[in-house]
Amino acid sequence: MPSESNVATLVPTKSDADLAAEFKKRAIEVYEPVLQLLNEANAAGFEIGIGSGPTPIGKHMITALRVAKVY
Repeated sequence: MPSESNVATLVPTKSDADLAAEFKKRAIEVYEPVLQLLNEANAAGFEIGIGSGPTPIGKHMITALRVAKVY
């Protein structure tokens, strides 16, 4: 009979729906300061455009950043 130290313990995992909800909540929380900056720039007459996506090295990065004065 195997000893108890050799018995694997199963760790419950989260469902895809739970993970998606968690990612959505965190994304909103961390993006809030960016939205504040965009609103501040807009009030000063500037428009900021930001694009991001996966890069060839497999990490998400800012791929485009444009700041323009709106006349």
